[in-house]
Amino acid sequence: MKYLVVAIMVSLAWLHHDWWFWEDAFSFLGIPAGLGYHVAFSFATAAGWTLAVYQAWPAQLYRWANSAGRRRARNRSRYSSR
Repeated sequence: MKYLVVAIMVSLAWLHHDWWFWEDAFSFLGIPAGLGYHVAFSFATAAGWTLAVYQAWPAQLYRWANSAGRRRARNRSRYSSR
């Protein structure tokens, strides 16, 4: 899954350079083609990063963060009772 996320992000980086809508006078629902392209590109990028966070986020980092929080809570309670 990580390779798919990397492929999507590389593709979005390449698609960010929109060479094809600069001279186009086409509009859809009153929105110029270039602006509409960037709106769609923004939604695609948000979906790509959402996929990256939910599928490719390292699980050991999450476990490490949770275990460190429990250790701190135990240590505080031990010191506060003195």
